Amino acid sequence: MKTKIRITQVWAALLCVAIIGNLIVNILSSRGLGNITKYNVLLWSLLIGCSLIINEKKLNINLLKFILGIMFLGILGNIHGAMLVKNGLSSVDNLILNFLIIIIFIAIKSAPIDDKAVERIMKTLVICGVITSVYAMITQSMYFIYIIKRLDVAYNSWFYTSFLGQRNILAGYCFLSSIAALYLMTSQKKIKNKFYGIAIVLFGLQIFVTNSRTASIAYLTLIFFYLFFVTGKKTKIILSGIIIFLVTILIRNKIFVNILNTLFVHITSSGVDSGSIRLNMWKGAIKYSIKNFGLLFGLGIFPVSSILHEHFEYASTHNTYLDALLVGGIVYLGLIIYIYIQIYKQIKSNRDIHYCRVMMSAFIAFILYNMTEAGMALFTQNYFSITATIIFVLLPYGYNKYIQNKNY
Repeated sequence: MKTKIRITQVWAALLCVAIIGNLIVNILSSRGLGNITKYNVLLWSLLIGCSLIINEKKLNINLLKFILGIMFLGILGNIHGAMLVKNGLSSVDNLILNFLIIIIFIAIKSAPIDDKAVERIMKTLVICGVITSVYAMITQSMYFIYIIKRLDVAYNSWFYTSFLGQRNILAGYCFLSSIAALYLMTSQKKIKNKFYGIAIVLFGLQIFVTNSRTASIAYLTLIFFYLFFVTGKKTKIILSGIIIFLVTILIRNKIFVNILNTLFVHITSSGVDSGSIRLNMWKGAIKYSIKNFGLLFGLGIFPVSSILHEHFEYASTHNTYLDALLVGGIVYLGLIIYIYIQIYKQIKSNRDIHYCRVMMSAFIAFILYNMTEAGMALFTQNYFSITATIIFVLLPYGYNKYIQNKNY
């Protein structure tokens, strides 16, 4: 019994270290001190190695075969994509690592994570989020004040990045931190509730100042669905009806539309709305993939990023699902959807009602977030993919396993 407790504690400590490490490597990368992909490969390697030591090593053979089959098809797609660009095979190792991460954390049974460990991991994320936010408010106070006053928001928001280099990355990190703060606020004693409540407001303020529409929608979705889940049936019906009524009325109101445009429409330096850029890029990327027979098995990580950069000046479509489709085709996107379904089942079946409500709200918001951003795509080497995978994969699997063993 003592050995199991120690293993749980060690694994939870490693996940906390990984969250802190993920923030640090983003800071280093934004300062030009190394490449975020290489840093995250090192962090993933650490987690994989430790997981193989700590885990029970009980493989789901059928699932393993399924993942290996998709990986093989993905490599074939990458070889095909390599013919379209120079150095096209340079990221095959990253593609294999993506699948290896899925095998280690999905096909192999993960170590249990107890309730105290969940709390420590969430606290770590909140502390990291608070440090990131406070740093931005102090060192970039000029832009903060300009944006609050609504002075040239589109321009000034570009420079409100904390130490993460990009406003959207800061906004996404604050969204993740909001999830942890909401979980802790609604589970702690009243004295501590105030601190985490303030943290949620702080993160929401940072998202507002960054002018990130994606993170704003995800943040509001998180809060709405949590309130929706904790209320009774009658309140849910009334709440849904009021929201539908208000949205219908407000959409027809010119004043509201102007306010909405002020808050959520972001004009780039070229004078084009970023939403229009995304839509055009998505259409063009899909057409290119179909034209070059990449729809089924994909074209590989580097070929896709190189092609996107050449045609659209971006290395990603800013859409997790479309990126998966382009990189590994329908088969890889199908695997991602399968994993999403498994995550949903893990959260839904968890008998800790409070955890279930918070994480189900967070998961819905996370799905929406990934529709217009890809910085937290699960099992990848993107900016905060490690932190997102810990929150949305390792915690649901590990905590559910602990609950089942505990006969909660």
